Amino acid sequence: MAHVGGTLVEIATPLVLLLSTNRWLTSAGVVLMVLFHLFITSTFPAGGTAGVERPVRLRRRLPVPRLPGRGRLRAR
Repeated sequence: MAHVGGTLVEIATPLVLLLSTNRWLTSAGVVLMVLFHLFITSTFPAGGTAGVERPVRLRRRLPVPRLPGRGRLRAR
């Protein structure tokens, strides 16, 4: 029951936009769809790391081997 209103708006409004010849009704449908999608967008988190845990590093990093007099090994 919770999603009935949103589903109705999401299905009915585009049909009104496609089939309506009334300019006022079409304008109302456009405004409704813009507001509907702005509401959906506003429910997404806006960034930040609150409540997000850092991934656990399973292994420690191994040192890069060095050759005497040549510096680090290079991939070829």
